[in-house]
Amino acid sequence: MPETKQNPIDLQTLQYIQVRMLKILADMCDSNGLRYYLASGTLLGAVRHQGPIPWDDDLDIQLPRPDFMKLLDILRTGALPDDLEYSWLDSPSHIVPFLKVFFKDSLVFESKVEDVHRESKIWVDVFSIDGLPSEEKHLGRTYAISKQLRNFLYTGIVKPSSLRGVEKLGTMFLKPLSKAIGAHRIAIWLDRFSRRFDFDQADMIGNLAWGEHVGEALEKNKYLPVVDLQFGEDAFHCPIGYDEHLKNLYGDYMALPPEGERRSHLSKYYLIGHGSVSGKNE
Repeated sequence: MPETKQNPIDLQTLQYIQVRMLKILADMCDSNGLRYYLASGTLLGAVRHQGPIPWDDDLDIQLPRPDFMKLLDILRTGALPDDLEYSWLDSPSHIVPFLKVFFKDSLVFESKVEDVHRESKIWVDVFSIDGLPSEEKHLGRTYAISKQLRNFLYTGIVKPSSLRGVEKLGTMFLKPLSKAIGAHRIAIWLDRFSRRFDFDQADMIGNLAWGEHVGEALEKNKYLPVVDLQFGEDAFHCPIGYDEHLKNLYGDYMALPPEGERRSHLSKYYLIGHGSVSGKNE
């Protein structure tokens, strides 16, 4: 790819593109009667900053599993605008157990992953919300298994040099096996494991396929009712129990982290053959 066609952009421009992508996905969900919710750091951004977290470089939404599968069917019909595309586990090159929507004419570099996976495009992550067991011990065990599978997948794609201490040693030890099995296959295992409990029958729900810990779980009747929160120039759907949910995830979530911990996923961002994006000048 010729260097002259790679136009560097700043974080604010990247976020501008992502919010536009988010709006497209939200409108698609609303027009098709699909439930969606801002998730993880994007939900935190809506509550704490009324927009993207200033140093964050990805956006997340999540849908109940039945709606998630319907969204996949809609995307397979070519419903996205021409400048967007999606990737899912039906592609052998897809290495995570969630849906990714990309801005085509872009290039980003993920600083912590192996060179073979390092180049990507500006994205929005779309997660499934799955049913979970109600019993506390069973719930904890379920998330522990999911986290181990996620860590095993991650060892195959992360650069050991980006890690420290025990985490670095464990990654170096497990990397040959993880790479031999393949991230794509492990991602399929994670997706299948996450579907074990029927969403409609469950009282507890949460992001299991890529959840950080059991704090992802929340009672369905506290999560599903919608409250709209401002996120930039638009309002988006959020779980009505966002306060309890964010406390479970982050503790005192309104407190800003120390400056040294305000990290992003990416190191460089480019547009390919573009000087501006949807009326925003670079």
